[in-house]
Amino acid sequence: MNCKKIMRSLLVAGMALSMTMSQAMAKESSLQVSWYPEVYTMHAGQDNLLSNNARQQIKDAISARLKDLAAAGKLPFAVKQGASGSLNNVQESFSDDVPLSLLPIVVVDESFDTHITIGDTSAWRHVIASGLNIAICSAGTADDAGMKMLAVVPLSGYTVIGDPNENGGKIMPKALTATEKSNAYAALSVAMIKDMDFNTVAKALKNWQKDKVSPVTTQVADVKISSKKAQGIFHGKGVQLRNLIANVYSAEYQKATGNLVMPPRIATSFQQQAQKNMYAFEMHCPSGKVMMSMGEPGKTVVLDFSGAAEAEVTGKKASNIRKDVLYKAWLKKTTDDGKEVVLDDYMVEPQFKKAGSNIDVDKKDIYARLEMKLAKKMAAQKR
Repeated sequence: MNCKKIMRSLLVAGMALSMTMSQAMAKESSLQVSWYPEVYTMHAGQDNLLSNNARQQIKDAISARLKDLAAAGKLPFAVKQGASGSLNNVQESFSDDVPLSLLPIVVVDESFDTHITIGDTSAWRHVIASGLNIAICSAGTADDAGMKMLAVVPLSGYTVIGDPNENGGKIMPKALTATEKSNAYAALSVAMIKDMDFNTVAKALKNWQKDKVSPVTTQVADVKISSKKAQGIFHGKGVQLRNLIANVYSAEYQKATGNLVMPPRIATSFQQQAQKNMYAFEMHCPSGKVMMSMGEPGKTVVLDFSGAAEAEVTGKKASNIRKDVLYKAWLKKTTDDGKEVVLDDYMVEPQFKKAGSNIDVDKKDIYARLEMKLAKKMAAQKR
């Protein structure tokens, strides 16, 4: 072998060794996040649609999505997955090598049901809503309770069942059972997770890894229902609607602006630790409960379901079996500086009845859909 060939071989070998060492160093310096499959809630007691089966489907979907993102090189961290999702295992997993953990938190698992009566005939519609906050947390310190939330990837979605005008739905003479609602919720949540990515939190994680600085966040501090008409329609479901509006806004705001959000303050009971500039709430799972703390947000917004109205739309030809009803809703946003923005939206629903009979419509699903549309439009304004 001549001298040039020897030098070329040494150069190639050196480059290969350099690349291998660089890859090893990159792998060694990459941020490690543990994932112990479990699903958490921000409240104790009976879950709405989060059955054991739904919980398992959500865990499996997250594991699969993390694997797919890692294979595509689209994760801003390396995942260290454990077998058991018990709280003890999660809390014991924190170390210098694995400083963060991923915890999915259910903030919405709700069904808004509408009963329609046409004379002596019944029909049902359901709006199934899901909201998940995929939280990235560190271990608590002397100043933190339990664990500390660094950032979240908020997911939000809904599906309408029993409306011929949406998703090819069919009129339902009977309401869905609790199991059927839970199955629909699980399918919706899995579909949301399949589109999940961590692009909006990548920079914050990089900064935290470098300087241990928590990011500036925005939080929905409250959602009001000042409309008297809306209060009557959602009597007994007001808290669920407020939580739904807040989560839809938060998810769309982070997606549209790239600014990070924290779970809405109305989702559970938050304990303010003013001297530490922090909030904390209790988080639950089958293996126990733990306090989760977060820094005070840099910005807050207050939303308000401020108006609801309806009117019959009259055409040129009157009909004794059909009428078109226009439903309209308003949503107001107030920021820290006192500025207000008000948006409105509407939908027209054709209603059919038998001649000589009355039609009665419970309007929960109609106004829930309108408010979700308004929350997305409001968040996308980027201001």
